[in-house]
Amino acid sequence: MEKITLTKKDFKDGIYIGKSDLNNMHGNIIIENEGRCIFYDNLFASGSIIARGDLVLYGRIIHAGKCIEVNGDMSANGDIEANGSIIVGGSITADGRIWSEQYISAEEISSKEHISAGEYIDAREGISAKDYIVSVGNIRTDGNIVAKDYIWSAKGWISAGKNIRSFGGITAGIMIGAGGTIDCGAKILAGVAPFYRPDEKHGKIKCRRLLSGEIAYGDLVITK
Repeated sequence: MEKITLTKKDFKDGIYIGKSDLNNMHGNIIIENEGRCIFYDNLFASGSIIARGDLVLYGRIIHAGKCIEVNGDMSANGDIEANGSIIVGGSITADGRIWSEQYISAEEISSKEHISAGEYIDAREGISAKDYIVSVGNIRTDGNIVAKDYIWSAKGWISAGKNIRSFGGITAGIMIGAGGTIDCGAKILAGVAPFYRPDEKHGKIKCRRLLSGEIAYGDLVITK
């Protein structure tokens, strides 16, 4: 597999000035510059995209056929997508969607469209989307989970250290838990995965206060 390595000489005042075509790279893109790296065109690689610093895109899409790994923050005016995992040491923000066939992990995750992962979504500070948030596995954060549409974990649990707010429904395969409140504009379901886990968490909806939402499946547990 081919590889292109971008160093400090490929950037001027943080802006990419290199001559390599990054729109259709048949291999990996390695960005070794540790500062803020700005691209005004697309980043499209059949392999992985790895950045040592911050990655900023003003193009339409960041796409990796394998994984995306960024040590700092990552932001895009368009979509961020990877057939592998997306791992970011700082925050992820996108005006478009954030999609991974595997998992998404960052300090904070925010999208003006939707967030979707084939495995799980994990963010230390918070997860927010102007559309829906979907994962086959767990959706977890120490902060808030906020979606203008629905929040859905097919086979896992939805867990927020603070509050969960959804203007649509909230559905979890195993359980839903919030350290603070749950505010839902539609139905709430927990324990709907196509298997049964015989423990105290299965089918539970835990929070300090249910502000709104209809419990359609599962048991509400008010915590202190």
